Amino acid sequence: MEIQVEQNKKGKITSGQASAMLYIGLLSPIIRLLPKMAVDMGGYVSWISVFVAFPVLFLLIWFWRKMMEDRKTGDSMVDVIIIAVGKTGGKIAVSLFGLWLIFYVGFMLKSGAERLISSAYDTASPTLFILTILAVAVIVAMGKLKVLGRLSEIFFIIFGLVFIFIMIPAFADIDPGNLLPVTVYDTGNILKGAIPIIN
Repeated sequence: MEIQVEQNKKGKITSGQASAMLYIGLLSPIIRLLPKMAVDMGGYVSWISVFVAFPVLFLLIWFWRKMMEDRKTGDSMVDVIIIAVGKTGGKIAVSLFGLWLIFYVGFMLKSGAERLISSAYDTASPTLFILTILAVAVIVAMGKLKVLGRLSEIFFIIFGLVFIFIMIPAFADIDPGNLLPVTVYDTGNILKGAIPIIN
């Protein structure tokens, strides 16, 4: 079923396009931060933490879908959250999400600037790149959302293919000796490794 996400004059996007936008937005921290955080917390058994986190992630997805089913035309995500968990709980949840979003946007700006500096401008200051990326992001955000949704679908396919071509050769270099042994005594580390994945 197609869910229409945006209703302004800027156009409408489907749930698939919204998912592609989310994928593109989260890809960088997933690749750069998640493996390190999981290994730091869970050690060499953190590869099993992925399977432990999956049921929780699917439960969260189911929860969000159930909330979206009760969404009325014109309701924002803030309205949906407040309706689902109550006025007080909703305001707390939205505030926490807002703080997380501010941190995440800052990370993305700094991360993007660092990648540009490391690839071509070793001695440059990140400030100019951060301001440039921020300006481009604002321009894109003020444009038509439908165009952004279509671009996200295209980049989703491109990034997905690149990721597959990178990972296939990497599997050949996996050393089982680095993954085993796993015993019942590693349960605590496996659970700790699942925390950053769920987060």
